[in-house]
Amino acid sequence: MADQCLLVNGHGIKENLENAILFHPDEILRLRSRLESQGKGIVKPVDLLNHGEKTTSCVLGNVLKSSQEAVVISPQVALAVRPRPGVWEYLLLNLEELAVTRLSVSQYLQFKERVVDDEGNGFELDFKPFNALTPRQTLSSSIGNGLEFLNRLIASKMFNDKEILQHLLDFLRSHNYKGQSLLLNYSIDSLEALQNVLRKAGEYLQALSPETPYSQFEQIFHENGLERGWGDTAGRVLEMINHLLLLLEAPDACTVHKFLGKIPTVFNVVILSPHGYFAQENVLGYPDTGGQVVYILDQVPAMESEMLERLKQQGLDIIPRILIVTRLLPDAVGTTCNQRLEKVYKTEYSHILRVPFRTDKGIVRKWISRFEVWPYMETFTEDAAKEIVGELDAKPDLIIGNYSEGNLVSSLLANKFGATQCTIAHALEKTKYSDSDIYWKKYDDKYHFSSQFTADLFAMNKTDFIITSTFQEIAGRCVLKDRNKPILFTMARLDRVKNLTGLVEWYAKNSKLRKLVNLVVVGGDRRKESKDLEEQAEMKKMYQLIETYNLNGEFRWISSQMNRVRNGELYRYVADTRGAFVQPAFYEAFGLTVIESMTCGLPTFATCNGGPAEIIVNGKSGFHIDPNNGDEAARIIVHFFEKCKDEPSYWDTISVGGIQRILDKYTWKIFAEKMLDLGGVYGFWKYATKNSSLEIARLEIARYLEMLYELVYRKSAEKVPLAVE
Repeated sequence: MADQCLLVNGHGIKENLENAILFHPDEILRLRSRLESQGKGIVKPVDLLNHGEKTTSCVLGNVLKSSQEAVVISPQVALAVRPRPGVWEYLLLNLEELAVTRLSVSQYLQFKERVVDDEGNGFELDFKPFNALTPRQTLSSSIGNGLEFLNRLIASKMFNDKEILQHLLDFLRSHNYKGQSLLLNYSIDSLEALQNVLRKAGEYLQALSPETPYSQFEQIFHENGLERGWGDTAGRVLEMINHLLLLLEAPDACTVHKFLGKIPTVFNVVILSPHGYFAQENVLGYPDTGGQVVYILDQVPAMESEMLERLKQQGLDIIPRILIVTRLLPDAVGTTCNQRLEKVYKTEYSHILRVPFRTDKGIVRKWISRFEVWPYMETFTEDAAKEIVGELDAKPDLIIGNYSEGNLVSSLLANKFGATQCTIAHALEKTKYSDSDIYWKKYDDKYHFSSQFTADLFAMNKTDFIITSTFQEIAGRCVLKDRNKPILFTMARLDRVKNLTGLVEWYAKNSKLRKLVNLVVVGGDRRKESKDLEEQAEMKKMYQLIETYNLNGEFRWISSQMNRVRNGELYRYVADTRGAFVQPAFYEAFGLTVIESMTCGLPTFATCNGGPAEIIVNGKSGFHIDPNNGDEAARIIVHFFEKCKDEPSYWDTISVGGIQRILDKYTWKIFAEKMLDLGGVYGFWKYATKNSSLEIARLEIARYLEMLYELVYRKSAEKVPLAVE
């Protein structure tokens, strides 16, 4: 019987693999030989892909190509197979007995731990009992669309359970801002009364011009139990009232979104990003400082603008506030990081609020690596809470965490204030440092992953919702001899994960690429000795590559740029040469530089590991490259520039495709709209599930997480050495 190339899916992988073993035992023997030659350990996706391409069994090949990881403890191999987003199956393949067994997640992790701990002495966490009642996304199409999923869930519950409509009434009646009632007052005491009032209000509004200001009928509305917040004109108020009537009579997901996403719920936002040098000028390129600064400073003006526009349209005279809470650095090295409060450019009501790190000996003056901030987080949280309340004269409605320590602090603050919490899940070190989850002890003295991973685990399970992208003075060494050649450009921090030296090596070894383009790299600061050990090592490697491959004349290395405007000009200058941008990182959680380059119309090549794989539609708005296969990455770049020489319009096609992709999916206006919609919908969901089985489950998991914080995180953070002043 011939091997059939069956579609690998979440309900037949084991059976398909058993068939492949039955009809191709010789392929299994060859696979065993290749895996055992690698020895006991973890096999990465790129290697599994190579193994899959070498087999003649279509099913076995598909299983290997869909596997995100394999754990080899001969003669057994455990596979973590993900054929599509949100669908996982864990299998144990015995290469000696040619048998396949399904594994639970727990069993797979226990097998993986045997790579480093045969005795099974690990600290085991099991959230399953607490998550049993939590709604789960089971369709691949739902992954990454949590807001739409929750809208459908709420609509379904409203349709089948009238109790949630009572919760909606209570939510609207109790809703207020600093004691000022919004939407409804307590004179409306039942769903029937609410429907009657809404119908009468709708009939009244239909007789008015849509542009009639709310002030002209405010008194009538107040006497009937309706308060401000529905809209600033008769037309907008009528639209919101019709949405609510539909929810009460025939709820659907679209109406849930239109109503809950647009009611006034978010007035004060706090954004956490404690590490690094956080300022608006002269900080880019400093250690631990780059994408997160640009990312937040770009999103805040968009969020403030959206909040102001919504409040105006909702008919409210409320000034929104956004605070970016970060660390105050007394030794600010020429930046504004020693200022307590700094207004954000292009905003009216948004500020950077800086809170110092401190110990019982006083304020810590110097910069501290993001890997060593853990001993300071608890007192930072306490101090930040006081500063936030003092500055806002109110509690925040939405708290957004960034990076591991920011997410930890946002979890603690959200719990303290009862606010809705958002976790931005970028830059998780597990994905940046290969196998750091299993070999964390090896890295712990240097990176303190035990603290960081525990903080991530705490925050990711505590938060209300998570935002993730998956499915960053010109002076240089060397000169460019042929200025007529296009420029291949990259810009990032000079650390191992960003892989700038890897790109230089690809370029150096590819004679065709060197003939076609010049290479310009912006990263690191050669003008002073770095305090960061990784940057020191990468800088040394860069100098060696320049000398070994005689790159002078074709390569220019520019120190990191502190000025954001100048960075924008760099993108445009490279685009004017009809060049391209390369983002060669081993892993990139989001990829801000990818967004920036595409926005400037610069054809972009970016890592297939992480966010850029989702941002770029391969071959249409840019290109995916594998940072673990430099020869192939260089070949893809060579093919692009050769095609551009033969077909000059091809450069324009990719350039326009990149710009359009950004306009469709990645503008800050889109981000701000969705963030405020999320705040509204999840705020109601938390209220509606109070005193329910879901709320009980949340309280149970909160207690479990508190135990994790006390018994694991605190002890781990205490082991991190304090900074020496």
